[in-house]
Amino acid sequence: MTDTTGTNYNTRIPTPVGDSNTTNFVISETITGTFGIANDTRKLVQLPKGVTIGGGCFVQLSDADTNATPTFVFSLRVTNGVTTKVIIHQSTAGQAGGLIRPTKIPATEPGVGYTVPADGYWIDLLVDTAQAT
Repeated sequence: MTDTTGTNYNTRIPTPVGDSNTTNFVISETITGTFGIANDTRKLVQLPKGVTIGGGCFVQLSDADTNATPTFVFSLRVTNGVTTKVIIHQSTAGQAGGLIRPTKIPATEPGVGYTVPADGYWIDLLVDTAQAT
């Protein structure tokens, strides 16, 4: 298992203040070549205390697996290395490219609606099944 840090990992996301404050952010990450083996992670962005993961979050990607044998499978998670909540569970959207949002029940994707309880959390991409090419 290899952990890598993405290009946006040190981007500062504003700390939410008050009940009516909504902060939306979009990050763009370019990964070239084959993206690791099963259980590799890519830390995408750090989160401050108080951020709530909304149901409108998504991952959009181009064709990340031209051979498709085996099919590239990934999960998007919020974690601090101890507590992990899945936002998007085992998506195959990278096989042909496309956009994926959370689509599963709360027990499978408990990261949706999760409020980060402390500093030291980040969003990462987990390789569940590595790309063929």
